[in-house]
Amino acid sequence: MSRLRALLTSPAHSWTLRRLIKGEELPAGERYLSVHLNAAHLEFSRRGTKKFHGLVGTAFELDSLADGRSRITGVHGAEWLAGIDGAHLDRLVATDVRLYGPRPYIGGDISYELGLFARPEADLAAPFVTFLTKVAEATGGLGPLVESGVELLFDGDRTALQIGGFGTLSGAGTYALLAGEGIADFRDGGLHRAGQPVTESYLVFTVSGSCERTDWASIPELQASWADCQRAIRDGNHRRVDEELMVFRRTVLTCHELLVRDAERIVESAKRLATAVLSAGPTARGADLDVPGLDALDPYTR
Repeated sequence: MSRLRALLTSPAHSWTLRRLIKGEELPAGERYLSVHLNAAHLEFSRRGTKKFHGLVGTAFELDSLADGRSRITGVHGAEWLAGIDGAHLDRLVATDVRLYGPRPYIGGDISYELGLFARPEADLAAPFVTFLTKVAEATGGLGPLVESGVELLFDGDRTALQIGGFGTLSGAGTYALLAGEGIADFRDGGLHRAGQPVTESYLVFTVSGSCERTDWASIPELQASWADCQRAIRDGNHRRVDEELMVFRRTVLTCHELLVRDAERIVESAKRLATAVLSAGPTARGADLDVPGLDALDPYTR
């Protein structure tokens, strides 16, 4: 059991996950799934002379063609919930913070672990929080470093769990994780119940699917492979171009961060671009030969 899951199972509080708005269907193999934080609210921001940071710990699991079930963890909020003072006890942070994704949705359960924590402002772990956030962003939340870092961060009594839960999401939509009974609605950037703002700690987040992944060209393995193709095309060595294009094709088609249809479009676009550049430019070596970057292989441009 992960440290985050252990923390979420220990409290005796009654916390509930409710789907406030049902989203569009998520057809398997046709959408990229993302989770965005809409609002985070701390019930208290100061106790005595201490101010508190709010941190959101996350873990999401989806079916993956790469390894059956793919788990991605993260910690969020080193900056946007920091230093809340006593004059803002109702402080609400409504943002568009990405908690997960975009990742191909191939069907199956969407499992989640989610917790809002309060950490003393003077805590010396603050730089570690910032570092861990950056590592999670750079690695997509994968790997033992992020998993171990999250467990270290949420270990000990200096981090107080305010609200949390785990389980399976029932598809796309806007969800609220909160305490208490009664119908709640999300409007004007905050959560309300019976016409009044909810004062307890809560989280509001949205699960959505997109037909496009706009940041696909930032995938490191694709960038590295296309850079090899660019060098071969500039050299004008047709045999080497064919070899590098074959490697690029294999890299793209086996990339589990892309939907199959998008991977196939990128490969076809790469072939067309290489042919066009080689036929229009000099066949001799030339560093001046212009070879477009990876984003020129846009799978969404017809």
